[in-house]
Amino acid sequence: MSLDTLKEKAKTYTISHEILDSKEKGRLAFVTKFPIDKISELSLDEYVLGTNEESFCYWLEFKKIEDKIIGFGIGGGNASKFGLYKSKDVVYQSGYGKNKKHCKAKS
Repeated sequence: MSLDTLKEKAKTYTISHEILDSKEKGRLAFVTKFPIDKISELSLDEYVLGTNEESFCYWLEFKKIEDKIIGFGIGGGNASKFGLYKSKDVVYQSGYGKNKKHCKAKS
């Protein structure tokens, strides 16, 4: 699709207030749970994917509010996109495939 075609389609694009309200509700829930000035203070388990459904990375990728994904659009791929994650065998890891590495958490 050309840029000109996209611009023309954008002129008539509409989105329902219900969808916008749902996304805004999710955004507000996220920034309430993870205020920007507190993100650097998260523990590893509060950050990484694979620990629980309340971790920062889980919220970014999977969290639903009222059965709707809160909408950050980073789902898909693998957990290595977060830099560090916890594997199914409860080991911190980075990378994926042949580049997968076990990492030790600092105390």
